[in-house]
Amino acid sequence: REPQSHWPSVMASSQQTAIREGLATTDPNVFIASFQERNALSDPACRAALPLLDLHRVARRTVYASILEKLRSSLLERIPALSTAQLEQMLEKTFSFLTVPELSKVPMALLQRHPAIPRDYLKRLVEQPAVVEACPLEVRRQAWESNHGLFMRALAPHFQEYTAAAQATIDSLTLASIRTVPTQHRLESPAIKAIVSYLGTSKPLYDIFLEVLRGRFLRTRAGALGAMRADVLMALHAAGRAELYRDDPCHRFTWTLSACVRAQAFDERHLADLATAVAGSPDQRLGDMALVLADPHAEAALAHAVLRALHECVGAGVLPRDRPGIAALLRLAALAAAAPDMFATREFACPPADPRALSSFAPLLAGLIVHDRLGQDSPAPDLAPLVAFTDHRPSLLVLQFYVLERAEQGDVARAAAVAAAMQARGMSATGRLFLAGLADTIRTSCDRMTDDVSTELFERVLLPGAEADATLVGSVLLVLDQFSVALPPASLARWAARLCGVVLDPAHAADQYPLWERLASLAPDPPTKDLLARHAAAIAAACGPAPSPHDHEHEQGQDQGQGEAQGEGEGEAGMDTGAADPGSEWGAQSTGSVEWAVPSDAASAPRTDPEEAQADLPDPSAWD
Repeated sequence: REPQSHWPSVMASSQQTAIREGLATTDPNVFIASFQERNALSDPACRAALPLLDLHRVARRTVYASILEKLRSSLLERIPALSTAQLEQMLEKTFSFLTVPELSKVPMALLQRHPAIPRDYLKRLVEQPAVVEACPLEVRRQAWESNHGLFMRALAPHFQEYTAAAQATIDSLTLASIRTVPTQHRLESPAIKAIVSYLGTSKPLYDIFLEVLRGRFLRTRAGALGAMRADVLMALHAAGRAELYRDDPCHRFTWTLSACVRAQAFDERHLADLATAVAGSPDQRLGDMALVLADPHAEAALAHAVLRALHECVGAGVLPRDRPGIAALLRLAALAAAAPDMFATREFACPPADPRALSSFAPLLAGLIVHDRLGQDSPAPDLAPLVAFTDHRPSLLVLQFYVLERAEQGDVARAAAVAAAMQARGMSATGRLFLAGLADTIRTSCDRMTDDVSTELFERVLLPGAEADATLVGSVLLVLDQFSVALPPASLARWAARLCGVVLDPAHAADQYPLWERLASLAPDPPTKDLLARHAAAIAAACGPAPSPHDHEHEQGQDQGQGEAQGEGEGEAGMDTGAADPGSEWGAQSTGSVEWAVPSDAASAPRTDPEEAQADLPDPSAWD
């Protein structure tokens, strides 16, 4: 008698119980002989070979396992040639062995070949979720179609992975660079690939996916879900799944929008297609279009297109209201801003256009552009009426892009004045993406920084922003360090001292130690110098020792390969592994910190020339 743990799992529990009872109630030798006679191989050749194998001390278990493997392989080879009726006959005989490891491949192969698994088998299959997960993808799709809860459970980790990765990507960018992330890199997301493979060509599963996505957007208002809606649809388009994307009412709209965002240009023809699709879309279809527009990359592209159109108006000497494209862009941007409320109220209708955006905001900003072109000779305009529109999200984004544009062109005074007027209305009028972009842009303008402009920029814009959002401290410190040779040391030390009260995440503060140390050395008065030095020491204690400037110079003289290896190690040690901020201005709710592949040059990608961008746009007649 072999130990119980060695009994083959192919033996059912009832059979094992019968063997125990037979051995306990009858003569074991008689019972064993009787059992072997009833269950031995019936083939005469096999029966004759067993005594010979016994003489060679080959265990019966080994013999039967070898025969089982041979018979199983032979049966699996025949399954592809079976008809549907024969598949069902075989299923009836083998389905009970689905949980038996030695035999499970047979019913698995039968289920995989069956184009429409009978409902009775699916019902028994979905009662065992672990077995469903072990089935081939073709079988899982049919099981998911019969049990939506299992499919939702399979989708959940991929939703979390995508939204966390998308938020991590947005957090690593600025407002100026967010619209330059190539959509192709987003389509390479493992979560998108997994979802597309799950869907196959199943229309019911695609409908379930869309319902889950809408429900998550209703709960979280995460703009990343708008990107996911577009990315899955475009991935289906790229994979040639016409059975799914041709029936999606948002297909042409999403395809056109993605092409415009990729080219960073909205020409009249494509803009007319988008406006027509929105105007003729009732109910849920309009909600899905608003969801696609809520993608942060799309919102940024629309706002930048409005600013570019205003520049064209100024150059042509026409009013914004006389340029139809501006009204269409503002209408699409307003639809994107209304997406969360639209899903919350279940009222899928185009939000009424704010007439002030076209009749007041656009002319005011165009007038400011005219003043910029005239130079300092014209009287300074009143900014209060312009920044009053920061409660209107589309106008706010356009104004933010205007400030970044002025800073990029070296007009730091104008950028600081408008940003200060916006910041006076609260953090909601600026936000992390905008302030981080502004800080990165002005770092190259220290030669144009006067005392008055720097005071306005730091005390009314950057420092209040960093005090409200600790992730901005590093950006502000870099600006202070860059301007250390152009501004009074007392001012720099005073502004740095204000940042000492901001509670930092050690992951964000790991690379800031050298900056704090240099700013402490520049402080002219001992109390401030001591405060900054103690703060630098506290950061070093929390994050581990950081290399001193002398050590850094010494490392640069070492072997290049060794320096690169050490740099990679330091980069991993300083990586931010915390969850993304749920209070992002894009409304995204993150559940982790999953890396998302973004090209290293995405943030510094060159701006596309408008004429070249429009030339890259595809012909709408080829959309399908």
